[in-house]
Amino acid sequence: AVRGPLRAGAVVRIHDTARDVRTMGYRSAYIADQIGSLLVVPLVKSNRLTACLGIDSPQARHWSDDDLQLARDVAERTWAATETARAQAELRAERDRSRHIFDTIAEGFAVFDADWNIVEMNAEGLRLCRATAPDVIGRNHWEVFPHTVDMDAGRMYREVMRTRVASAAIYSHTFPDGQRIWTEVRAYPMQDGSIASFFRDITDRKLAEEKLVEADRRKDEFLAM
Repeated sequence: AVRGPLRAGAVVRIHDTARDVRTMGYRSAYIADQIGSLLVVPLVKSNRLTACLGIDSPQARHWSDDDLQLARDVAERTWAATETARAQAELRAERDRSRHIFDTIAEGFAVFDADWNIVEMNAEGLRLCRATAPDVIGRNHWEVFPHTVDMDAGRMYREVMRTRVASAAIYSHTFPDGQRIWTEVRAYPMQDGSIASFFRDITDRKLAEEKLVEADRRKDEFLAM
């Protein structure tokens, strides 16, 4: 007697559970739960009964139209808040999944906003840069890595930011301890005006290429002699 109207989106108003024909058969249960009157507001979404908001009173009560409107408002606000919380939870879960993926890939990954602030950098990126998250996150890229300004990578970044066309570059850098590394960088424009950067250490490949070049040079010298 109650489910049918609720599925149809109708509010159920029971002013006295002891006298209403829909609840008289369950009188003992309502007495045990101290429910003397009951107001149930359905929430129908996409033509389906999704949830119900129930309000009860221990005594018989006449539920007015104002009571009904208030209950409807509360039901809609509660549903909206629930949906917002669910959406935020899904976004957090998706963000955590994405962060896990980027933290486990074998390449460095970073995001620079339109003002060149470093929004994100994964664990491999921090390792390649010999930095910690507090060293770089939220700071300006050119302040953190001033040596890249006039390098091929720096020029490539500025071109991608200006043209919104993906590009790539290779550059070498020598750390204060004397270690020299070669890095391959790829940059991609993002819809929000930022750019995403993937970078990886290709030092072993470049050293092998340099050895081949040196071997060719020595061969040419030998043949010339």
